[in-house]
Amino acid sequence: EGVTELPPPKFSEAEKKKYAELSLEIGTEEAASRAGVHPTTLGKWRKEFGTLSRAPLISAEEKLHFAQMADSLGVTKTARLAGVIPVTITQWRRQFGLLPPPQKRPKYTDREKHQFARLATEIGNAAAAERAGVKPKSIARWRKKFGLSGYASTEQRRKFAQLSAKIGLKQAAQRAGVHPSTVVTWRVEFGVVDSPAKTHYTAEKKKAALSLCEELGVTATSRQLGIPKATLCHWRRQETSLLK
Repeated sequence: EGVTELPPPKFSEAEKKKYAELSLEIGTEEAASRAGVHPTTLGKWRKEFGTLSRAPLISAEEKLHFAQMADSLGVTKTARLAGVIPVTITQWRRQFGLLPPPQKRPKYTDREKHQFARLATEIGNAAAAERAGVKPKSIARWRKKFGLSGYASTEQRRKFAQLSAKIGLKQAAQRAGVHPSTVVTWRVEFGVVDSPAKTHYTAEKKKAALSLCEELGVTATSRQLGIPKATLCHWRRQETSLLK
């Protein structure tokens, strides 16, 4: 036999309002659980009695108090204590003039822009942008404007080409403020294929490293011997192919 479901409880207007206001303190789901109704039902009660949020119930003095409290506790924690969302605290801080004024980006003359653009050809877009207090893309625009898109210095092109062999194309290109394909062009220009300080390993050292890999694993062996994991994996594949 089926179980007979009990009808949902009936609430007076006073009880509905009580649970609607309670939900502002403990949350909609908890208040709905205590009332034995679905959260959507409690949402309707909050709308019915104008208690959708706690903000309208807070006086101007309390708003100022919470706005100032955010200086020491932070916006998120203060919002939790006030029973509102963080953006409300931010609005109150703006209302009482407690937000710091927005930082204005420095304005440069064409002559100053040209100086930073030229500087970027020596130290890279990122470093030049940091000195100028602007974003790297601004430096890139200035370089294009003054015809300084390429690295005029042979020394700088060689520097980033060699650096890419150590830290990778993407990171080297990021430091130089260019596309990775540009760094590839520089590597071809200067014949940079691998790290200039490439280590050559003897057959005995390879054998010892592979033996240690069997005991400790690739990661631990790489850390202990200072041999790149990619190199160790390459040797292991070579060894496996020779045994077949």
